Amino acid sequence: MKLRAFLGSLVFVACLGLAACNEQGSGDQKKQAEISEDQAQTRKFNAYIGVANSIRSPFATKLEEYQKNYAPALASGEKITSYSVVTSFAVNNLKKKLDDAIAMPFSMLDIDKPAGEFSSALAAFQPLNAELSNYADSKEYLTDGGQKARENSAAYIEALTQVAKAERAFLEGVDRQDEQNIRDAFEKAEKDSRDYYRYGLIIESRATMTEARQVLESNGDKNAVEALKAAIAKTAAMASGWEKALPESQKESCSSLRGSMNDFLAMSRTIIQHAENGDYVPKPDSISWRVNNPIQYDANTLNTRFNSMVGALNRPMCR
Repeated sequence: MKLRAFLGSLVFVACLGLAACNEQGSGDQKKQAEISEDQAQTRKFNAYIGVANSIRSPFATKLEEYQKNYAPALASGEKITSYSVVTSFAVNNLKKKLDDAIAMPFSMLDIDKPAGEFSSALAAFQPLNAELSNYADSKEYLTDGGQKARENSAAYIEALTQVAKAERAFLEGVDRQDEQNIRDAFEKAEKDSRDYYRYGLIIESRATMTEARQVLESNGDKNAVEALKAAIAKTAAMASGWEKALPESQKESCSSLRGSMNDFLAMSRTIIQHAENGDYVPKPDSISWRVNNPIQYDANTLNTRFNSMVGALNRPMCR
């Protein structure tokens, strides 16, 4: 089965690999009249990171849910007893953050262009979504039997489809730049330093996510499982190196971060266990397998563990 794309719900890494990640020192240096080019680049990219990380449920998922939960009933003409769309607040808030990031100084064409197209798609989506959001929130569909939703369903799906496509392109642009920043920082870091292992951990954990997706989508293919084992070993080595590089005085206060690393590794290894047990082989005659799909469940759990780990790494206390 094809999973909902991991990318749309992954946390990205803020302020890595760029000189301007370090704030200016105190005193006269803070009175500098102009922001350096590196600072402008970092601030703008971090604004884009903030937009990307605010998308907890991608529009592609919202589209899938709408098509599954409401579109069939609306198309059949039957009365509906429940109905929802994307909340107007979420759309408006996301668009404002996106437009604020686009407007910041410094040209980042690989992200600015898809970001602008994403903003345009959201602008086209906003009026109809706002109208149907009010309709859903007030439960007017109980009065007209879903007629208004039915009349607008095709247009809503089309507009939401365009938003989902634009969102995907924007997130891919952010992901490419994020990956490059991390790799640049890793290459510049002193060998065996804490930064070296921190950046290396992010690189290898991303590789683990990619290999885990291959295992899940291939229903536990043996070659995919072996590739995942190799990726996990590299991730575990980086996690161990990071812990050894921590000063003794910080080990206790940073234990929760190591715990989040362990949680990610544990779930990655659980996926191997489930694959080797044959748990990912579809069982079309099993209601339980269909309702509690282990492929989607394990994908979501691994996503959550990855996001928790990267979220902890984004906090400065244990860098």
